[in-house]
Amino acid sequence: MTAAFLMLAHDNLAIAGEVAGVLGTGNRAVAAHIDARASASDVAAFRDTAGEPLLIKRRQCEWGMFSLIGATLDGLKLLLSSGREFSHVMLVSGADLPLRPLADLDAFLTANPDADIIESAELSEKRWVMEGLTEERFRLFHPFNWRKRQSLFDANVENTEISENK
Repeated sequence: MTAAFLMLAHDNLAIAGEVAGVLGTGNRAVAAHIDARASASDVAAFRDTAGEPLLIKRRQCEWGMFSLIGATLDGLKLLLSSGREFSHVMLVSGADLPLRPLADLDAFLTANPDADIIESAELSEKRWVMEGLTEERFRLFHPFNWRKRQSLFDANVENTEISENK
């Protein structure tokens, strides 16, 4: 059993390219999404060190917005249509260099073929949010990006909480 890698890269693209190159060793499938806001020189730096990853159609992604899911779905489609063989897909950022040999990952997947591994955090036990909302992230719908349109975001949260308390 072997994993394919789906990388979402936004910045530090020379380093992300090196990570993609490492992940692609042994003819592993790697699909990489490079944020559409990245400069041509940063994209060239990625390509210089990345080996030969499948390149996902670029989109402009924003933290916490559906564009990240769209890029991920585009990458999954590209991996599945590539004809490459893999048993699992691992979603990584451009900074996720493995700490152990990829052969160890293969051995784990072979020993646990039905394992689905996902990171999760119990909000009541571990504060993983550095700033902003915590449980409201899951309870409320957020049509506005809080970094770019903070006043609209705050008004939406306030109005939604008032509506919920009536």
